[in-house]
Amino acid sequence: MKKMKNASKVLVFVLLMMMNWSCNRNEKFETVTFPDFQVDLPEYMTEVDLQNPNAQLQYGDILKEHYVLVIEERVSDLESLGFDFTIEDYMDFALENVLNTISNSKSERLNETVKNDTGIDYITYKIWGTFDEEDIDVYYRLTVYKSDDNFYNLMTWCMAEDERAYEPIMDKMVKSFKEL
Repeated sequence: MKKMKNASKVLVFVLLMMMNWSCNRNEKFETVTFPDFQVDLPEYMTEVDLQNPNAQLQYGDILKEHYVLVIEERVSDLESLGFDFTIEDYMDFALENVLNTISNSKSERLNETVKNDTGIDYITYKIWGTFDEEDIDVYYRLTVYKSDDNFYNLMTWCMAEDERAYEPIMDKMVKSFKEL
């Protein structure tokens, strides 16, 4: 009898893992285009209000608790305010802003500055932390892109417990970003 219970637990575990793997592996994407950029997003995401007036793109899925936003800033606008950011400086600024919104934060840089397929430099970080007010553990993927004229801050996040499920989707979004 004990062997049957253990076998049932293993079977349930294997089935859940297969469902999780197959759902994310076959995820369909659509290209969302804005005046200056485009990015591939999973089809389950729709336009939402993430309460960020600076974001040009705000998409997500409330049931899956997976979100993405993109903020675009012109290099010339920043220079007129006295800021002469390198991509490293801008990433430090963006990273600090995210870390200030969570506690128990931890971050890990995923790459040196690299160029994507369209020639835009970018840096990506993984970030973990807790929203104190709701006591919710979250996982972020923060990417900063720099072209000759613009900085783009692409941030995608989910519940920390869903990190492994959404990482491949986040990676595809990050790598699909293109300036127009």
